[in-house]
Amino acid sequence: MQLELLSRLGSRLTILGKENAAAPLLEQALVLARRLGEKRLAITTLLNLATAQQYLGQRDLAQRLFQEALDQARASKHRQEEDFILHHRGRCFVEQGKLEEARACFEQALLLRKSKGDQRGIASTQRALEELRTFQ
Repeated sequence: MQLELLSRLGSRLTILGKENAAAPLLEQALVLARRLGEKRLAITTLLNLATAQQYLGQRDLAQRLFQEALDQARASKHRQEEDFILHHRGRCFVEQGKLEEARACFEQALLLRKSKGDQRGIASTQRALEELRTFQ
């Protein structure tokens, strides 16, 4: 219960633009998820913590967290977050000026979203790819 509350609260605070408050909660949730062996929540928490760090301007740290989330998702049966991780990682790459890496992430996310039939996700990733073209 505590794990889910920490993770959800951290995620909501990030959405509200309160990353400074979110990051410590998400770090606590990650420690707890690992200790309890809760792989699905660890992956989700890594994604949310990476996003909070990205918004705090800690993009290199965010990239390491995105990669860890992606590695864990791919190594487990909890792959449902993989497209979200790739999409958010792509946005972080754009902010870092790493456009080819961003494109690769968005293209992978788009394939996964198409295979899931996630129309909203497909549209979001297609927009990201279109916006990426304006940078070149």
